[in-house]
Amino acid sequence: MEDSLSSETHAMLQWLKSAIRLPQFKSESWQDHDGVALRFLTHPDSKLLLAYMTAEGDFVLLAPYSMLSVSPKTFQYFVKRESPVLLGKEDDDGPVNSFPLTMANIRSRLQMGFVNGGGVDSLMRLMSGIFMPPLRASKGETAVEQSGPAKSWPESVRRDFLGQAQR
Repeated sequence: MEDSLSSETHAMLQWLKSAIRLPQFKSESWQDHDGVALRFLTHPDSKLLLAYMTAEGDFVLLAPYSMLSVSPKTFQYFVKRESPVLLGKEDDDGPVNSFPLTMANIRSRLQMGFVNGGGVDSLMRLMSGIFMPPLRASKGETAVEQSGPAKSWPESVRRDFLGQAQR
């Protein structure tokens, strides 16, 4: 399949393969995954790509609406960011919400990351390590002295949010 690709598409496919950083992933693990990867890279309606390793050591690459046969504890995701320039503009077919990926914009257009230890555990670590500290006032510190969202939120909203988040 790679033989019939444009040089730009081939370069993006190679970049995506090199961006996989899953434990136990080796380049030879990438077998028949070009079709899923190419759809993600070239179709504007394909916005999400998931990659994970099975317990048996097989590499899996999924489009958003694929069926997961297992619930992986560790996976890598790739999400396309929208163009801030084109959002809200219209063409003959309606709103323009995306533009093609190229090697020139692939690093800025793709958000990638990992979920490790299960989705809920990872979300809890993210919430408690990144989002919650700026919202919690240390002794004697008022919301006005804080940085981040807590600085601009009314005290009642901040307290309510913290109470809900800690549940």
